[in-house]
Amino acid sequence: GGARAALATAQAATGSPTPAQRLAYAGALLSAGDTAGARALAVALRGGGGLSPAQQAILEQLLAGIAVRSSDALNSEGRQAEAYDQLAPALAQNPADPGLNLGLARLYQGAQEPRQALDIVLAVLSRDPTDLAARRAAVTAAIQAHALDRAGVLVREGMQLAPNAPEVWMMSAELARAKGNSRRALQDLRTARSLRAQQLGGDAPLASRPGGQEAAPAPGLTPGGNPFRRPQADTLADATPTAFVAAAPPSGLPADATLADIDQQISGLREELAPKLTLGPGLRVRSGTGGLDRLNEETLSTELLAMPFGRGQATLATTPTFLSAGKLPPTPSAQASFGTAAFGGKPLPPNQHAEGVGLAAAYDLPWLHADIGSTPLGFPLQNIVGGIEISPQLSDTVKLRLRGDQRAVTDSVLSYAGTRDTTRNSLWGGVRRREVHGQIELSLDRSSFYAGAGWASLTGTDVASNSEFDAGAGGNYAVWRSGGDEVRLGLDLVYFSYARNLRYFSLGQGGYFSPQSYLTALVPISYTSKSDALTWSVGGAIGYQTYRASSSPVFPNNSALQATLVAQGGGPTGLTEYPASSGVGINGNVQGRVEYRVNPDLLLGGRVSYQHAGDWSEFMGTVYARYIFNGDL
Repeated sequence: GGARAALATAQAATGSPTPAQRLAYAGALLSAGDTAGARALAVALRGGGGLSPAQQAILEQLLAGIAVRSSDALNSEGRQAEAYDQLAPALAQNPADPGLNLGLARLYQGAQEPRQALDIVLAVLSRDPTDLAARRAAVTAAIQAHALDRAGVLVREGMQLAPNAPEVWMMSAELARAKGNSRRALQDLRTARSLRAQQLGGDAPLASRPGGQEAAPAPGLTPGGNPFRRPQADTLADATPTAFVAAAPPSGLPADATLADIDQQISGLREELAPKLTLGPGLRVRSGTGGLDRLNEETLSTELLAMPFGRGQATLATTPTFLSAGKLPPTPSAQASFGTAAFGGKPLPPNQHAEGVGLAAAYDLPWLHADIGSTPLGFPLQNIVGGIEISPQLSDTVKLRLRGDQRAVTDSVLSYAGTRDTTRNSLWGGVRRREVHGQIELSLDRSSFYAGAGWASLTGTDVASNSEFDAGAGGNYAVWRSGGDEVRLGLDLVYFSYARNLRYFSLGQGGYFSPQSYLTALVPISYTSKSDALTWSVGGAIGYQTYRASSSPVFPNNSALQATLVAQGGGPTGLTEYPASSGVGINGNVQGRVEYRVNPDLLLGGRVSYQHAGDWSEFMGTVYARYIFNGDL
């Protein structure tokens, strides 16, 4: 702001500025972030004539810089088609200009096309291997294209050409971080900072490079067309003139942009490596009949996150958990539906509740997740839970996800914690699901798609065994982007089927929703906003569901008890099996999330969600505080 005010004073004091003065004013405006003002002066100079050959060359460089700045600003808002319109004329005028080509490469990176970006920067680098800006852009594009071997070659070549250049060590740090080695990345960035400080102090010369060679047009330049313009996606943008929208000028310019970049990356890595403690209460409320499938769950989770080996993330968690389903209604049919009370036994079932402390440990890498833990210790029945998931990147756009795990079924007190049959004085429940699942995922520009399927076996203490097959497919598309904001719209298809219906609460039943077929189609929409201090999102989905559940014996796991009940005509209620059921209708969900950085060491956040599926509804909510131990690393 001060620079622009000083320039305005200088312009006002100069009645008839010379071409050299106007070039200087335009260059200073561009450096100060006033791209629109620089453009106005430069366009006037181009049409005014009277420039020397040297001044004409400076003007062309200035116009190229304006085109790059304009393109980058639009690219950051997700407006690649308009950004290309700003860049293409300058590239057509000077196809070999490195800055223009790197700007074009950034457009392809913004459009999630890293292979195209890599081709462009490699062409620039082939003309001048000492161009460190191009080499760094090539490393970034190779990493985004999952070509880590190529990125490694580029870094090693850079080390041989310019071992004392801070940019090379910044490339090395970027590659180390992509490989999950954050501690090595931090060491490389500190080396880069030391070298840059020496350069600024005059202890080491700045890297120099020879002049560029003549070259063919950039690989990504499309004569007569705009590769980023999609007729449907850009209709709204094209309805208005594509005049340049200036980026907001920076509030304060750093003394050295490279040093500021290094310091920002070091700060981010120190935070990544620092231990973090997260603490927060949670609440889950599930609809249903008191004492049976109704559920209130209260938790107070404490998590410690750390990077003990400088790569990956380790998590240790303890979660005190309190479950309550209330009491059964005082009706004969409700009382007879619990345990073995169908025979009229006493005493009646007590208030259904359980409490305990869950333990968990996990370790995460970019392509691996592994965890192990237990259902809360103190529950009537406990189970070991955990699993492993691998997610290799098969190509730039395709990822495979394979998972095998054992998890608790948390639909009710019976399925999650187990409970006591007061008539026989025995425990049953505590259902665990052992599942294998595979999924393929495809990411293309603004779109993503998935398809997967899995199979699970379900067992519990004195609960009939069961199995489940599930399959799903869907996708979503970013219908709008601007800076850190995004709106996505999608479609999800979900199908699952259980071999047996075990959703009831007599002995041998599991107390979990288990229809013999369930199919739903959902249309989700979400809005996400990200800024330096605040990240939040809201979303929801609405769809149509159909499900069918078969009839089920009262005692599916005990033929003797079932035969006795049949012989007695169903006991007091006359019921020997639960009837079949089915349903169709609307289902859906809504959710929201927010996270706010109070200061460099403290984050506050919260999440809420509500969903309706089958014949049940569930609300979940949590708030949390995360403290970051930003000590010296």
